[in-house]
Amino acid sequence: MSNQTSFLGQSSRGQNSIVKYILGFFLVLVGYFLGQIPMEVIKEIQIGRHPELGVADEALFLKTMDFSILHIDKNIGLLLLLMILSLNSMIPFTF
Repeated sequence: MSNQTSFLGQSSRGQNSIVKYILGFFLVLVGYFLGQIPMEVIKEIQIGRHPELGVADEALFLKTMDFSILHIDKNIGLLLLLMILSLNSMIPFTF
């Protein structure tokens, strides 16, 4: 197998400075935090709508990620979790 077709050989042909790796890391980190915003907003709305939910319920939700604790449908919960991943994976590719 020649150096041109191997996976590691391809890395020597591209632009792969350390600055791009650091920038990519921070973009993934930003995407992860931006993806959590919708879940945090929905969580706070549900806590406001249901006064019987307390700090212990929120802690249990954070530990188990059981959306029924916060009276959220499990399909909506799955969508909120997938939003974290989708924003996390889309933001680095926009630049």
